[in-house]
Amino acid sequence: GKDSAADAARTAEVFRAASSWGLREIQITVDSNEANPDPASVLEYLRILKSDCPDALDALMYLEQPTGRDITKHAFDWRQVSEIKPVLLDE
Repeated sequence: GKDSAADAARTAEVFRAASSWGLREIQITVDSNEANPDPASVLEYLRILKSDCPDALDALMYLEQPTGRDITKHAFDWRQVSEIKPVLLDE
């Protein structure tokens, strides 16, 4: 969540490893443990991932709790992100 390029590279690396093992129909979820500062950083992660490894983006099922849980402090509009991938905001 603090470095979109590093996060996208790691997601692509995991996807490529799973592919190299012969796995099919790979499904990935990501959880930045509330480390993203805002939806713009999540959009940047998704943009980089799509550029670097579109298949990994296709395998990404959803993003879990990218920002803090207190919606009074982190009241963000997630529509742009959720147009690309679902966002699970739990608790």
